[in-house]
Amino acid sequence: MLVQAHRFISLNQRLGDASTLTPGDIVDLAAFYQAGFPGEKAQNAALRKVLRQMNFPVKEFARDLHRVKALYSLQHSSIAATDGIGKTAARLRYICCNRQDLILLGERHGLSAYDTTNLRTLAERHETMAGQNGRIAECFIIALPREGTPEHHQHLVCDFAEKVTHGAAPWIAAIHYDRPGNPHVHLIALEQNKPRTGGKGRPSKVIGLSRKGALERVREEWAETHNRIMAGTGPPIDHRSLEDQGKGHLLPTLH
Repeated sequence: MLVQAHRFISLNQRLGDASTLTPGDIVDLAAFYQAGFPGEKAQNAALRKVLRQMNFPVKEFARDLHRVKALYSLQHSSIAATDGIGKTAARLRYICCNRQDLILLGERHGLSAYDTTNLRTLAERHETMAGQNGRIAECFIIALPREGTPEHHQHLVCDFAEKVTHGAAPWIAAIHYDRPGNPHVHLIALEQNKPRTGGKGRPSKVIGLSRKGALERVREEWAETHNRIMAGTGPPIDHRSLEDQGKGHLLPTLH
């Protein structure tokens, strides 16, 4: 973060002299402003002025700015029995309770309401199911497209959650609109055992993100889901790193 702040300050100070800015600098500045750094409206106007001075087409700037808006952001963590009792319930309370500007979604959780008591009972049930060493939940924080409507967002979340849980494990999601320009979803998918079909040994898991390559497949599935549902409405996203996309000069936006 400190490195990004220094980069932003340096580029911002050079806006008055177009000759010192490269096209890559321009796109980096656009990324900063779209990520929430100060002065977005005024600085976007200044960027357009600089582009004209550089004989750099303004349409090119707008296209790059649009691409910046669609940068991929998916964070994942897991909760395991070894993390201690109560962590799952605390995470569920955090995303669902005492908040405004949110939409709650879910499937197969069996709750009549998303209140503290129900969420704690659900968490305790899955903690017991996990045993001493098993995984209890897979947790995601995912940026939602700013150009999307709440209906788009709900469609995206439900479609993706069903893929992650293979239409079998329970999940709860909270879409948050508490930060302007930063719609995002907290998704908690609760792990459970597959029905036994005979034999010995530990039962297989429904979600199974501890398997090799499973998380990367999930990251790709989010990009596929987003691009299919948002086709014709907004730009596509790419789950690969900027380096792998050949865009290493761009700085990731903050979310």
